[in-house]
Amino acid sequence: MMPLTPEMSVSWLKKGAAAKVIEISGAETLVKNFMNKTGFTPGKVALLPKLLSYHQQDSQVQDLEHALEEASGGDNYIYTQLLSSGYEKVPDGVLVDFSWQGSHFFGDRGSVHYGELIAYWILEGYLGVVDSLEEAYKEGRRVLVQLMDCQMLKEVNDNILRMVRATVNVNAYHRQGYGRTANLGLANVLVDNNDWHGIGNVTEIDNMIRTLGSHRKVQQLITFLLEGTCLSRDDPNNLLDSNRDLQILGLFSLRIVSLPQSFSYLKKLNVLVLRDCEFLETIDDIRELMTLTVLEISGSCLIKSIPENFFQQLTRLCGLHFSDLQIEVLPKSFYDLTKLRWFILKGCSHLTKLQSLRKCEELMVVDLSGAALLPVFPEKNLRHLPKLKTLNLSKTNIKSLRIFHETGELTHLSVSGCRNLKRLPSIQSLTNLQALDLSWSAIRSSKRSHYTIIAISRFLTYLVLAFLQICYLLTSVNLVSFI
Repeated sequence: MMPLTPEMSVSWLKKGAAAKVIEISGAETLVKNFMNKTGFTPGKVALLPKLLSYHQQDSQVQDLEHALEEASGGDNYIYTQLLSSGYEKVPDGVLVDFSWQGSHFFGDRGSVHYGELIAYWILEGYLGVVDSLEEAYKEGRRVLVQLMDCQMLKEVNDNILRMVRATVNVNAYHRQGYGRTANLGLANVLVDNNDWHGIGNVTEIDNMIRTLGSHRKVQQLITFLLEGTCLSRDDPNNLLDSNRDLQILGLFSLRIVSLPQSFSYLKKLNVLVLRDCEFLETIDDIRELMTLTVLEISGSCLIKSIPENFFQQLTRLCGLHFSDLQIEVLPKSFYDLTKLRWFILKGCSHLTKLQSLRKCEELMVVDLSGAALLPVFPEKNLRHLPKLKTLNLSKTNIKSLRIFHETGELTHLSVSGCRNLKRLPSIQSLTNLQALDLSWSAIRSSKRSHYTIIAISRFLTYLVLAFLQICYLLTSVNLVSFI
């Protein structure tokens, strides 16, 4: 596609959403210079009004000049800036998800139904707290429009979307980076699972998200997401009992103390999410669901213990997410989950002990953030966790780390808020490390800490040292993101 001339581009912009910006004194010259510098094709020029529209309220042309200077750095910045700025920004989790290489949710299929993509975002927690599935679904559609406007997604058939391009170096522009861990990691933990056939075509009806029906035949219900407000009309026990072939089940904000009796009939269940069921006290019946590969129980703060044999039959489990439970220890059967890849134990402030994870050799993510009473990370080194990429120990009670001599796979490490961690761990061998968060820890200034960070800074794209005593030593560090 031939590039447009700057004059043609400005003339086109004056007719669109960026017209008010072009009227700012000096703005037209800036845009022309920008076009000369970047040589935009018509497809790329179509993105420019969105970038400019974020500056409609700017009275200073210098602000626009700064934005254009940054955007002229290349396509990667332009796409990321368009999606992460302004009032209609795309959630960080969605952008980060689009930057994963190799095992993105689209996978080998190349395209998905738009409802499936929205349901996936909801399950992963990318669209925030789900107070209403109807509102969450609407938010998902808004995000889809943004991604399509910015030419990252395109519709290839009726309601079928294909990813046009992935974001690159999203981590450089988003503070949370991969640290904004997906709740379930579906795109990663199930990538090699032969029983996984995706979420399927779904739609939202009456605050429920369910498999899309067909006019020609009765559609088997595979996916079912249910929100608490539905219970005034339907009994969850009856709903589940009549849909025993469910493979994906999400229950949000249900006011239940125990699980419905019909849970024991769900012999094909693959993914189970129990989120914000704050009155839930017991989960014992889940141990009978032998086909489970992904399990989330979060926001159920009345759960104080888990049976020792809870995981004994859940041998297929690849992803486990426990958040805000009051458990002090994990059951012994947990440590035999050899297929586990995604392990989140977040906000479990009563957790006092964690045993060795050496049998869980497939682990990619370990998030223990908020385990305020946990004094020790169980591994002296990461030799037995060769695939570990993300380790989040923020706001734990750990006092020391001696674990980073024998792994090169780790890309994200956080010890933020570890108020008893006074010494920087040895991390020079982490040549793949991209993000390091030491903020609010008790690490003290020393020549060792200074030279260690200088040594690894050539690999990092994101470093957080906020409220740390060694900040003044690092003025020479050249990073994409330095806080």
